[in-house]
Amino acid sequence: MYSEWFLWWRSFDVWPFNTYKLPFLASVSFGLSLAAVLWFYGLIRSWKTVMALLALSIAVPFLAVFLGKYFIVLPIPEIFIILVGSFVTVLLQLAGFLYLLVPERGGRWVWWMALRSALAGFLFACVVGLLGGGRAGFSAGNLLLVEFGEAAWQTGLALLLGIALCAKQDSPHAPTVKAPETSAWPKSRFAVFPILVGYFAVVSVWSNLARERAHEEKRELRTRIAAEITQSLAEAPSLENLPQLKPQPMDQVLVMHQVASWTPYYSGSYDRPAEPAGISGYHPYAPYPHRLIYYVYYAEPANNYAVGVDVTQYPNPNWAKYEVRNTPGPNALIVDRDGIKRLSRFGNNLYSAGPDFYWSSGDKLIVLNCSGILPTVIDEFLKAYLEKYPSSI
Repeated sequence: MYSEWFLWWRSFDVWPFNTYKLPFLASVSFGLSLAAVLWFYGLIRSWKTVMALLALSIAVPFLAVFLGKYFIVLPIPEIFIILVGSFVTVLLQLAGFLYLLVPERGGRWVWWMALRSALAGFLFACVVGLLGGGRAGFSAGNLLLVEFGEAAWQTGLALLLGIALCAKQDSPHAPTVKAPETSAWPKSRFAVFPILVGYFAVVSVWSNLARERAHEEKRELRTRIAAEITQSLAEAPSLENLPQLKPQPMDQVLVMHQVASWTPYYSGSYDRPAEPAGISGYHPYAPYPHRLIYYVYYAEPANNYAVGVDVTQYPNPNWAKYEVRNTPGPNALIVDRDGIKRLSRFGNNLYSAGPDFYWSSGDKLIVLNCSGILPTVIDEFLKAYLEKYPSSI
């Protein structure tokens, strides 16, 4: 419960999900909680066992994370990798816990009981997933993915471990476990709890500090963005005395011949009138001048994707260069600084934002959309358009 309601919820807007802070802290919380409860009921009385239990709680989930990163690149369905990985994670953790708690039962019994418990968790997840199928159009695969992920989480693991230990106690062949001395029981049964409470306290304080630091960084970021946008608005070129735009032939503006093995199959142009200043995403943006947009799409017979190219003609080079900072959206170069990269290709400077590559050249802004396209093909298109439109960035 601490991992679910405190660590996960409080870390949602603080820690990136591509870090290992949350899994590590949650694993330590789970291991200490198990050790405290098992020590309380007299199932463990050795600090070596406590440390081994804690190490196992941390090692198995991290092993699953690293193996998942390796296998995810293989040509195997992702749902299969996650389901099998979750099942194996549960199996390994249960087997390790049982071996530490009841080593006298032997490896064969430990693995058999761990396998039965893991299969029970899997079947339970299947039933719950199918019963809840109406919420997602009875997509059993997606539901199993979600539900079995919950079964492999800490509450499910603790429940399965408790069932396995009950089966061990009820077995007629179970060895007799001598209860601890009554006089020693009140003194030692809470031995692990101070460590658990101390861990909760330290992590809580650290989490609060991390949240405050994250919120302060967000406030500083908002202040910086507001100041840079104000400056950018002041730097917008004048709208006075702009020349009249004249449409140009398509083959003069666009590359209308084959690029590598990709052939243009659809093209056109349209007029966009001037637009007043406005607000996008709580941030103001400068007005847009009158502009002409030319577009073309390229396809390859053996490929399901297409390369799209937009060439926008502005009234003068100043406006074309200024609009680079507002591509692919208003104030993009300021608001999404981490998501936009400055590149150098074939002796020219340009920007990329996801699958889009763009730059200004004279009075034109060139944007290439290369979603799902191989890097070698992207280079062919960049080379063709950079030769026609050398970057002015």
